[in-house]
Amino acid sequence: VAAIYSTFLQRAYDQIMQDIAMLHLHVILAVDRAGLVGDDGATHHGVFDVGFLRQVPGMLILAPASLTEQKNMLSWAAETYNGPVAIRYPRGGEGSYRDSAWQPGENVETEGLLCCHRHGGDVTLVTYGSMLDNVLEAAEILSRRGIEATILRLLTVSALPAREILTEMSEKRRVIVAEEVCTCSGIREALAWELRKLCPDCRVDGVDLGADFVTHGSTKELYRHYGLDGESNSIQNQKRILEQYAIDHRFPNIQFYVDDGYSGASFNRPDFQRMMSDMEDGKIGIIITKDLSRLGRNQLHTGLYIEERFPQFGVRYIAIND
Repeated sequence: VAAIYSTFLQRAYDQIMQDIAMLHLHVILAVDRAGLVGDDGATHHGVFDVGFLRQVPGMLILAPASLTEQKNMLSWAAETYNGPVAIRYPRGGEGSYRDSAWQPGENVETEGLLCCHRHGGDVTLVTYGSMLDNVLEAAEILSRRGIEATILRLLTVSALPAREILTEMSEKRRVIVAEEVCTCSGIREALAWELRKLCPDCRVDGVDLGADFVTHGSTKELYRHYGLDGESNSIQNQKRILEQYAIDHRFPNIQFYVDDGYSGASFNRPDFQRMMSDMEDGKIGIIITKDLSRLGRNQLHTGLYIEERFPQFGVRYIAIND
């Protein structure tokens, strides 16, 4: 067993490839500090290991979401498995999820392992590791806003169980992959490829840390900054649902107006006012919200906008769920 920070494991890429994987040695890489590390600093974020370890032939990559699951995986890797395996885990303690779904089959290295934490018909959220807590929080926020999500968690990120995901996903075939990695250093592109081969009408998108190096900050601040906390996740999900609706109905030139943190009871929200200004300047032809409450929660005022203000400027209004 070799316990090494994810960021330092980057320096050992050649040794992993030539001295471990090519010989198919029974080596367990305990990949510490996987994901954001908060105040350890920008050089210590473990946001590339999934990408480069997935390139290594024969490398099994496990992503526990709790300490119990991590212990179960480590025991299995040491006592049952016979080959190179990486177990990636974050800095600090565990979140609200304390159970373990680690029950690998005989062909886990080629078939992967999946756990369904929630069923919903509108969108499917796919994640792995400690990001589970943030995605569960996002699903609760979405539910309060009328969007029901299926949550699927990968316990392996080397082999991807695409057929099982297809079986479990929501009826609307919309998939969003949430990862605590930099763009192109995770599983989104590979999973999209596998799912689209099985289901051509499946829509796959994702949220991650972006294509640049991750900055310094506390984990909570960084989750918020990169849109990976529960609230930001829910906003990202709503935007993707609205965007897909616009694409499906061939509405061009999409522009988002988002008032995060403002009460829907007030129409003095800054982005709402910006939208109204653009409408008056003739830049808007259609306004789309998830439901009527996203426009505003004062029925008298929303009626005024729908019946008078929008028609005055030739604007069509659509509330998808209403």
